[in-house]
Amino acid sequence: MQEGIGYSIVAGAPLVIVNVMRVGPSTGRPTVPSQGDVMQARWGTHGDHPAIVLAASNVADMYRLTVAAVRFAQRFRTVVTLLADEVVGHMREKLLA
Repeated sequence: MQEGIGYSIVAGAPLVIVNVMRVGPSTGRPTVPSQGDVMQARWGTHGDHPAIVLAASNVADMYRLTVAAVRFAQRFRTVVTLLADEVVGHMREKLLA
């Protein structure tokens, strides 16, 4: 599925990808946290291009980095990947505005 990301970069289309990483169902441990997609997020597409990859460590980071990812994608006309692991994906917190 990396071809679509490469095409978005070549076309200059702003795109935000949110990737909540987990080990995966094929391992028999579908709800175990993992950070296995970090290398794929940075170097997964074909070609030599800069990549913007952000990683959240808690719910507040996820909120702030989502807003930042949209701004980066629009400003630089590129793909921005937002990473979080399974623990952050299942967390809930109150955010104070």
